[in-house]
This record gives sequence, structure tokens and C-alpha cells, in this order.
Amino acid sequence: MAISARNQLEGKVVQVVLGDIMAHVDVCIGKGQIESVITPGAPKSSV
Repeated sequence: MAISARNQLEGKVVQVVLGDIMAHVDVCIGKGQIESVITPGAPKSSV
């Protein structure tokens, strides 16, 4: 499967590191892991 911004993958958030400018999020998906860098407001608003 090609990965794009529109894909929705089911997984478990294993770590969130909030910084002043960006947040680093690790998500475990099956046997793999995805890392993402997002704005720090996004994880705060999704709780």
C-alpha cells in the first residue's frame, strides 16, 4: 500500500515528546513503527 497524507492507519501511540515549536510522536503499527513531527497544538487538541 502506498502511504499518503490521506491514509488512516490503526496503531498505538507509544511516545509523545512535546517541544516549544514541534512535537515528536512515535506510533506502533503492527510490527512497524512510524515517527512523526507535528505542531505541538495537534496532540494537545486530540486528547
